Order: sequence, then structure tokens, then C-alpha cells
Amino acid sequence: MNQRIAKFGFIAATTLSGVAAQAQVADLLNTFDAGSRSTGLGSSLTATDAETLSAYNNPAALGYISHREAALTYRNLPRSSSSVSTSDGARSSTSTRTGPSDITNIGYAFPVSSKSNRGTIAVSYSLGGYLDDTGSATQVPFGSVTNQVAANYLDHIEAKTDYLAVGYGKTNSSQNLSFGVSLLYARQYVEYRQQYSVYDTSASTPVLLSTQDTGTISGTANGIGVVAGLEYVPTKLPALTLGASLKSPIKLSGGDGVTSYYGTIPGRLLVGAGLRRPGLKGRTDDYTVFGVQLEQFFGGSGSGLLSLKNQAAGDFGIEYGFSAEGFVVPIRLGYRTISSEGTAFADRNELTYGLGIRDKDNRYGIDLSWATPRGAARDFSITASYRFVNP
Repeated sequence: MNQRIAKFGFIAATTLSGVAAQAQVADLLNTFDAGSRSTGLGSSLTATDAETLSAYNNPAALGYISHREAALTYRNLPRSSSSVSTSDGARSSTSTRTGPSDITNIGYAFPVSSKSNRGTIAVSYSLGGYLDDTGSATQVPFGSVTNQVAANYLDHIEAKTDYLAVGYGKTNSSQNLSFGVSLLYARQYVEYRQQYSVYDTSASTPVLLSTQDTGTISGTANGIGVVAGLEYVPTKLPALTLGASLKSPIKLSGGDGVTSYYGTIPGRLLVGAGLRRPGLKGRTDDYTVFGVQLEQFFGGSGSGLLSLKNQAAGDFGIEYGFSAEGFVVPIRLGYRTISSEGTAFADRNELTYGLGIRDKDNRYGIDLSWATPRGAARDFSITASYRFVNP
């Protein structure tokens, strides 16, 4: 076993063993929204929206894409800072701030044939999970040792999950039922560092005993998974769309010891509904869309700060589309509630809102979305999409 793997495994098993007791880190390890129109609606339409990101969320929705389409999202990545209460790294409180921005979703979809219903293929990259937390303390107890403290404590943990998805979706001849499947390649990055100085405080003047610094330890593991989905539009209620997908847990391998810290990315059951209704009285070209969605994560495994349990999320949203000459301006409002994924995490509840603009030919669109989590910094994303439709 090489020294790097041994050190990573030691940290996973011991250094972070106490984190689960009190940590309050915001939980986006598997529920990070890479960004789309649905973001402003509390992510409530990701199971039913037909877009390039459907290759990751629900490939059945790809069956309803009838023209070539491209999309890209640029958004901030959240960061947090925690107060540490012991030398094991247990968090007692956490505050968040806006981190750097990056491309979190880029995709392209194209029908297999423009003349017949042979389905649609999409390729997409998306950021599906992100965690960046720094813990610090001026002085904390050094384990259970009497008269010893860890001074100038500092640690940092970062985890990032990238997905490359290749999906296919196809509707039946009546266009009211679609099925789809995607192959997922997951790339899991984990980075950790911990440092502090141990002092004996039994004397009137503290005596330095040792200095601990792991250095920056990092690695990348990989895994393969699948997503399968269905989408259904009731014949007697064509304004309603029902969608469901199942993503398999992804067992990670390689990574120079990462798998001893994060062994399996959880699977996800996604179930949602979208309902389109007319707009306000007298505005015949306006519309209203309601979305509701449930997510259940299962089958993940990790240790330390990344110790996992089954997790659930509920998403709700509404969109009102104002029609003007040549354009549509959607206004969105939503709410998302996410249960903690482990005792090391805190629940996350956020109010979302957004607006967009697109031409009436539905060729191009720009969507701006904000999320205001309770007790956390605001998130922002911008998504640009283009459909290759002849005017």
C-alpha cells in the first residue's frame, strides 16, 4: 500500500471520526442543482422538462425533443466555514459564503432522424455534487488527553462529483408515453488537509509537544452507473406530464485512497409532475405551469464527514409566462427542502426564484435563477439555450 493511500485511509477512519457528532455543513453532496429553467422553480420540473440535462435527470424526456438543442449553465459554487470543537474536526457551527463560479452544465441533444420518430440522443456534462468547507479553532481539546490542547487548528475538505451522461429517449407513436436510458460516467474528487499544534497546558507556560500537518491529500475516483426513466402524458389530460427515473448507486474505484473515504455515490429515485394551465383572464397567450417533485437517495457509502444515510428532497414551483410581441418572459417561484444526508450534515431549505426570456419560435432562451437557503448565502445561475429551428 503506498503511503498516500495509507494516509488518506487513516484520516477517513480516525481523524474525522468525531465529525458526525455536531457538524452543520450544508448538504449539497448529492443534491447540487447544476442549473436549468427548473432551478427557479425549486428544481420541481427536472423529472419532466425536455432539455439536454435530461440525459442525467430523466432520459425519457429526451423523446420529446424534436430539434437539435444546446444549453450551458454558469453558476456559483457554495463555500462554508465551520467552527471546530475538538481535534477530531467536529463542527459546532457553520456559515456559508458565495464561492467561485464555473460552468456546471453543458449539453447537446439531437433527434436520430428529422423525418421519423426514431428517438433523441443527448450528451451532457453536469456537476451533481459539491462540498467545500474549512474548519478552524484557536484552541480545542486534544482528544481525551488531560492537560493537552490542539492550538491554531485548521482543516479543509472539498468533494466534487462530475457526471458525463449519454442518453437516449423515444416516444410511442401516440406521443403520450416515452422511455429512456442513459449511461453515466462519474468522476469523484476529494481533497483534505488538517493541521494544528499540540501543547501541554499542565504548567503555567504551555509547552509545545508536536505539530500535525497532513499536507494536502487529494485523489479522484471513477465509476459507471445508469439512469432509466419514463414520461407519461394522460390522453384525457394532455396538460399534465408525469415523469419518473431511477439512477443506480455508483461504486467508485481507483482514486489513490478516495474510496476509503467515499466508496459509493448514492442512487436516486426521482418522481415529478408538471401541469400547464392558461394565464390570467384576458391574456390568452399567457400560461401558468405548476411543478412538484420528490427525490429519494439511497445506497451511498462513505466515512468521516462523508458518512451517508438515505436522503429525501421535496421540490415545488410555479411559473407564469407573460407573452409580449415576439417574446415570452417567464417569472418563477419555488421552494426546495432537502433532508440531511448524514449526521455530519444539516438540512437545507431554500426559497428559489427566477425569470427568463425566449422568442416565440422557442429558438433561444436565457434563464436567470436565484436560491436563498435559510441561514446561508444566496446562489445564482444563468442558463443559455438554443434550438436549431428554422424560422
